[in-house]
Amino acid sequence: MSSDVLSVCEGKNHQIEIGNEIENGSVIENLENTDIYDKREDMLRRNFIFRRQANIESKLTELETQRMIDECVNKRIREEMEKKDATIDAEVCRRVENAKQILERQMKDELNAPIRRTKSSGVQKAKRRMSTASVSSGANIT
Repeated sequence: MSSDVLSVCEGKNHQIEIGNEIENGSVIENLENTDIYDKREDMLRRNFIFRRQANIESKLTELETQRMIDECVNKRIREEMEKKDATIDAEVCRRVENAKQILERQMKDELNAPIRRTKSSGVQKAKRRMSTASVSSGANIT
């Protein structure tokens, strides 16, 4: 390459002129420094992108986990409420059945009470008749 040729190497934010200084080696050092700078800048950019992507993935994972937890909690709550509803329904049915049996017994007792009274009063009348008859027949004997 001749020393009077001028070419331009463009970096990210700078330009380096290559030309007359090629013979003394300073341009080569500048190019190496620029390559190192570009590599470092590229590494920093990639590292930033990687950290940002990892942060986004972490947040997505956290949101997904929270959503799954909420679904499980809601499902458990629904199941518990259904259990309680079933338990309450069973208890209500049991109490209604008990109350029904009690009312049936009371109604039977009320229906049977006049019959018992008439039977007992009939028995008592018969006993009175017999006792009066035995008293009057015993008085005749003596």
